[in-house]
Amino acid sequence: MEKIELNQEQEIQIGELYKSGISQSDLAKQFNVTKGIIRGIVRKLGLQGLDRKYVLSKKSATINRVNKLFTKEQEIEIGELYKSGASYTDLMNKYGFSKSYICKLIKKLGLNNLDRRSVTKEKNSSKDPYNKLFSDYKETQICEEYLNNPVCASDLAKKYSVNNSTILRILKRNGTNLKKNNEILEIREEKDYRNRVISLELEPKIGELYLGGASLTDISERLFISKQTISGCIRRLGLKNLNRSKVHKEKCIENGIERRKFDLDEEKTIIDLYLSGKSESELSKQYSCSKNTIKGILKSNNIQRRSLKEAILNFYEKNDNPRQILTKEQEQEVIKMYNNKIVSGEIAKKYNVSSHVVIACLERNNIPRRTISESCKLKDYTYLRGENNYNFQGLGKYAPDGVWTGYDSNGYLRRCVRDHPLMHKDKTISEHVYQACLKYGVEKVRGNHVHHINEIRDDNSWENLQIMTPEEHARHHDHLNRENWYVDKYIDKDFD
Repeated sequence: MEKIELNQEQEIQIGELYKSGISQSDLAKQFNVTKGIIRGIVRKLGLQGLDRKYVLSKKSATINRVNKLFTKEQEIEIGELYKSGASYTDLMNKYGFSKSYICKLIKKLGLNNLDRRSVTKEKNSSKDPYNKLFSDYKETQICEEYLNNPVCASDLAKKYSVNNSTILRILKRNGTNLKKNNEILEIREEKDYRNRVISLELEPKIGELYLGGASLTDISERLFISKQTISGCIRRLGLKNLNRSKVHKEKCIENGIERRKFDLDEEKTIIDLYLSGKSESELSKQYSCSKNTIKGILKSNNIQRRSLKEAILNFYEKNDNPRQILTKEQEQEVIKMYNNKIVSGEIAKKYNVSSHVVIACLERNNIPRRTISESCKLKDYTYLRGENNYNFQGLGKYAPDGVWTGYDSNGYLRRCVRDHPLMHKDKTISEHVYQACLKYGVEKVRGNHVHHINEIRDDNSWENLQIMTPEEHARHHDHLNRENWYVDKYIDKDFD
């Protein structure tokens, strides 16, 4: 905001307006200046400590809710009314005071911590706690209608265009007993409160069609109605559990459709084929009928059906698929092979079965299975080493025996080893230590250091490796470090 300078006449005018009761914020808006400028002018004119209560009381007399100064009589009256149960809003509306002034007065009279529960209860009991939409006569009429007629609260709510809760309140207020859920359901069944797609005239026609032998799909296609709505209609008509076998027979005779029946000769051929080894599904495909008809023929002729195990054996004997069941001799051989540290996958390949069959055989004979770590030790993971590994980054070399060795953080080559006396916890060993063990033996290398003669860390040829004690190795490298320090400081330095 730009700084606006006011004249002496404007300053005098501001002073007179301030005396008349106008606030500093109103004056700032009127003269388009900040409140701080008005405050400075008030100080300049010496009006800062001016008592303006009398002026403000005159000004507020024109407003509805007036900030008045209280007389002693009014204070006593307000105190008695507050004790009798009057609220702040009641007192504010009666005397025209603001709520803050009444609150201050009650604090002044020491009535702010007064317990007025008993008074407010008596006051509210005299009043109707509900906002009534209906008269007393109308409420009694609603209650009589609810009791005498087969009507729910929701029906009355729709009739009088109110909420369901308002009807329930009216009934409770007048002491009417509410209907139970069973009674309400009976009323709804009589009136059929479902969202109807089917009219009442169409329902008996659907029942006649269903009794005549038509299926749900036929009725739905004919009337262009979903299957669920038709099933609901049939349920309402009480035709759900109806036995329609006779109707189907009559319908088939009328339409000239012959129901499938086999002769005695055909049934005998079916039984002979089943006993020879054919399955029920194969016979149903051969004679173009359902599987249940084949089962019915077998049951009617008192022929025992195959168990699931016999059916599986029969299937694998006919086909070239591997048998998934082991004999007792094979099971004993499997146990011997497993105890001789052969993996279950290799055993399964030998007997042309799945690994699950081998595991089931071991569990039947109560043989403890190997842990994952033990089985991983037995398996050959050479196909995952070196370039074949998905984490291969090319940082390393192939050893003379063809094993891939990778660099560590110190620049030495390391190889993965399963069983070695000098390997680390992560089952790795440094390549120079491994080659030194092959050259000198494990006992000579144990407790000593392997030194690279040419100081090249990845040159692990036998000619370049030398065994030293830790003290000799430290002394040798200390001497080299001193020589390198002297050369760097004095000889290679330019003194120009």
